Amino acid sequence: MICLYSYNIQADTMLLKQEFKNTKEALNQNLDIQSQYETIAEKVSNWLKETENNLKSESSVQMDLNNVDQKSEDVKKLYDNVKKFQPEMKNLSDITEVLVKSSPESRIPQYVQHLNTRYQSLNNFLEKYLSKLNELNKYKQLYRESVNDLESWLDQANIKISDFFMYC
Repeated sequence: MICLYSYNIQADTMLLKQEFKNTKEALNQNLDIQSQYETIAEKVSNWLKETENNLKSESSVQMDLNNVDQKSEDVKKLYDNVKKFQPEMKNLSDITEVLVKSSPESRIPQYVQHLNTRYQSLNNFLEKYLSKLNELNKYKQLYRESVNDLESWLDQANIKISDFFMYC
């Protein structure tokens, strides 16, 4: 009987050790994922803040029509930078999904959703801003063509007037 108790205690001890090992591995995995999340979330948050500040400075300055091309290039670079950051946003969302599986009551998804909303707002604003700059550039070109046509017409009219006065 003592041997049976001893055997049961050893089996329970082995089972307890295995459960402890499994729990420790799961906790270490969760800590690694949490650490990755914190690193990426901080990187995304800082990048968004910096990019939003750059955009404010780009969009708040009045521009001269002569500088529309340069402004378009600057905004295009900023827009390309935003597009290049999309994999980081996807990575953050993927890590969040893993974290939510292990901790469903976490508030992490709300924070990530907030970051995603800021990213989408930034992306949408840049798309519209770039579109308006391109449209302005197109109208600027049409204006220049109209001015050139008008100047050409005026030159021809002056020639005709001077010819008319020569014969009078």
